[in-house]
Amino acid sequence: MKKTALLFIALLVILTSIDFIWPFTTERTDGDMFGQGLNTAEMQTYQDPDLGFTVSYPSFFAVQPDSLDEYTGHVRFSSSQFTAKT
Repeated sequence: MKKTALLFIALLVILTSIDFIWPFTTERTDGDMFGQGLNTAEMQTYQDPDLGFTVSYPSFFAVQPDSLDEYTGHVRFSSSQFTAKT
């Protein structure tokens, strides 16, 4: 009976530690998620009203309205979807 209990406990410890050795889930880095987002996102187009240049950008980016007032031809895009973890 003692051998069976010890064998059961040893087997339980081995099975619970397998996840530490070979994890079933892998954490994706922010760079991986950003790269996949760039590959699958619909592209939008921004045309500068002053200089007339055209820029394509992913749909999860947004034009920052306050960046349009700083300089002629200056625009800033941002995304709240991909933020650095703190």
